[in-house]
Amino acid sequence: MTVRVIIPWRGGCPHREAALEWVLRRWADTHPDWPVTISQLEDGPWVKADAVNRAVADAREDRLVVADSDVWSEHVASAVAALDRHAWSMPHRPVYRLTQAATAEVLAGAPLTTFGTHRGLSERPYFGAPAGGLFCVPRSTLVEIPMDRRFVGWGGEDDAFADACEVL
Repeated sequence: MTVRVIIPWRGGCPHREAALEWVLRRWADTHPDWPVTISQLEDGPWVKADAVNRAVADAREDRLVVADSDVWSEHVASAVAALDRHAWSMPHRPVYRLTQAATAEVLAGAPLTTFGTHRGLSERPYFGAPAGGLFCVPRSTLVEIPMDRRFVGWGGEDDAFADACEVL
């Protein structure tokens, strides 16, 4: 089993750039044998599917982790292993959104476990989009049903992809 991490990306926001640096260190420290592709879109409107689908076309690994640049889960290896039994998997439920201050603490080295249901969250934990933030999928699935590039900007593409995976 080989794994590749794909991070769809557009620079320009200092907060997201700092989060990306932190996330890249986490990938390198936690899964050093999983190559990471930052699939960058530089011009035109944001179309996550274009970034993801381009990276999928270049990938040769049989399992892919598609991860936003500001998302982390300690359970991603289990989600990759779940692909032995499932068409796709998502290693995080619920989703915890940190405040700007809590994010700064994490970027400075505080462990994520410091923050719980009351401390450091910008909103109540929620279920999250089924294929949003971070999801694991066999490469063959993303070849057979690529992400839909008709979604321009942010929103909807993750739900549409999750629906397609459920149908598959």
